Amino acid sequence: MDEFIKVMKALSDPNRVKALKLLQHRVMCVCEIQAALNIAQPTVSKHMKILEDAGLVFCEKVGLWANYGLA
Repeated sequence: MDEFIKVMKALSDPNRVKALKLLQHRVMCVCEIQAALNIAQPTVSKHMKILEDAGLVFCEKVGLWANYGLA
């Protein structure tokens, strides 16, 4: 039940749902998600961390870049 609640809380924010919709098409870096959502980079990183903790996305670090995709 705790896992279900974590997923539902992660999906409760419109920007996180929009980010998931973007990731349906391909893996994207934080800067691409930031440009598409028109929000600050730290905010995107916070949202992506919540989605990652809920098990909805994965993160691949390549140097300074963080690439996200659907889990």
